Amino acid sequence: MVILDFLLSTLTIKRMNLIVTALRPEALPFIQRLKLKRVLSIRSHELYRHDSFSLIITGIGLTQAAIGTTLALQFFSNQGININTITNVGIAGSNGDFSLGSIVRPVKIQNLATLETFYPDITVDIKAQDGILHSSPTPIASPDHWPTDTIADMEGSAFFEASKSFLPIENILLLKIISDFFKPETITRDRIEEHIRVHTSQIIETILTLEQVTQKIVVSLLTESDEQLLADCETRLSLTSFQRTTLRNHAKQFRARTQAPLPLSSLLRSAHPETKVEQKKILQEVLNVLAE
Repeated sequence: MVILDFLLSTLTIKRMNLIVTALRPEALPFIQRLKLKRVLSIRSHELYRHDSFSLIITGIGLTQAAIGTTLALQFFSNQGININTITNVGIAGSNGDFSLGSIVRPVKIQNLATLETFYPDITVDIKAQDGILHSSPTPIASPDHWPTDTIADMEGSAFFEASKSFLPIENILLLKIISDFFKPETITRDRIEEHIRVHTSQIIETILTLEQVTQKIVVSLLTESDEQLLADCETRLSLTSFQRTTLRNHAKQFRARTQAPLPLSSLLRSAHPETKVEQKKILQEVLNVLAE
C-alpha cells in the first residue's frame, strides 16, 4: 500500500489511465480507492475522474462495452488529454480451471458473435494466471465441451476492439476475476464487489507499472525528427485531437515495426489542403504510408 501511494503521488494530470467496467459493483472499489468524482457533463454513462485516473461504467454486453469505451476515449481526446493506458476490469465465468476469486489475464480473446480473434500484448509481468477469453452476447450457463483454460464474459472483445482504434495494443490491458463456475444465477452485487476489492491495489499497481513501461517505449520509439514531422503534419492538416491521436498511434506502430524514420517528408511538402475533403484524403494517405 505504501508503494502504491508513492506511485500515485508522482503522477501528473498530463496523462490519464482509464479503467472500464461493465457494472457499478466492479467500479466501486476503484472509485473509493482513487477518490474518483463523477463527470457531470456526461449524462449517458457514469464517468469518473480524479488526478491521473478515470473510470467509466459501460453497462453489460458487447454493444454497451463498445459504446462506453469509445465515449470515454473520445471525451478525453476532445479535451486534449492523452489516455496512456486503458484497462478492462470485470468478472468472468470459468468451468473450474481457475479458482473462484482468482485473477486471470486474457492472452487471447474471441468474440463469440463474430468469431473475430484478438491477441493482447503482454507487456507487464503481473501476478495473474494467463487464460483465453470468450466474449459472448448472452450469459453462458453450464456449457458442454468447454475448452481448457478458457473463461467467458460479455464485454472483453468489444472493449479491446474499441480501444485499439485509439491506442497501441501494448497500452491495453484486460484483467478478469472469476466470479462463478458458469452459474450466473449465483452472482450477487456484494460478491462481485468483494471479488474486485481483494485485487484493487494490485490492479492499480499493475496499471501504474504499465504506464511507466509504455512511456519508456514511446520515448525510445519517436525521435526528435519524428516529432518535428508529426508536428508539421498536425499543423498543415489542422488535425483534431482525435486525428492527432490516430496519427501518433500509427507513427509509433510504424516505428516499432520497422525501426525506420517516418517516411512522410515528401508527402507533406506537397500537402496544402483547402477543404476538409482534401484534408481527410491527405491524412488517409499519410496513415496508409505508415501502415505499409
